[in-house]
Amino acid sequence: LAIYHKADQFEDFVSLNEYSDLDIKLVLEESPLGTGGAAKNVIIKENLKEETFVLNGDTLINFNLNKIVKNFYYKNHLNLLLVSKVKHMDRYGGLKIRDDRVVEFIPPGTSHQSGFVFSGLYLGKTEIIREYPKNKFSLDKDLFSVLCSNGDLFAIKGSESCFYDIGTPESYGRLLTKDFVQDFMNLWI
Repeated sequence: LAIYHKADQFEDFVSLNEYSDLDIKLVLEESPLGTGGAAKNVIIKENLKEETFVLNGDTLINFNLNKIVKNFYYKNHLNLLLVSKVKHMDRYGGLKIRDDRVVEFIPPGTSHQSGFVFSGLYLGKTEIIREYPKNKFSLDKDLFSVLCSNGDLFAIKGSESCFYDIGTPESYGRLLTKDFVQDFMNLWI
């Protein structure tokens, strides 16, 4: 788990060891590195090989991990994003997808239409992140745009209700509502 902001709170939580069956490793960033830099830092410090899942910490996602892994291997999609359809792309920016390939990024604030957005889950070869020339970078804005330009970025579509943004106090507050809990639980029943 890459940590920087409020790292001491993560360390305190993990040290309680209430989840003794889980092996949680915390990898501290000395300074903010961005989503890509944080992933690269973990890959290098933990000497990770093969494939890597990167999951944003400010999203709650309901997804079938097996479906993503099968898509990754069977279709040989070396860089795979989980995407979700939302009513308004303007906050997140959007993605144009053609035949499972991401062909264009739509910048945040430029489209008030419905469409697909990156849900915060990426599966790819570790060397792609490890070999990125910068140590501080954004997955979305830097690495994914390069992969998209090269035709090397693919998408798997989750359901419309698989993506929940919890990156703002307002959106996180929705987690505490009865309606949200009921809606989320219905996804699993």
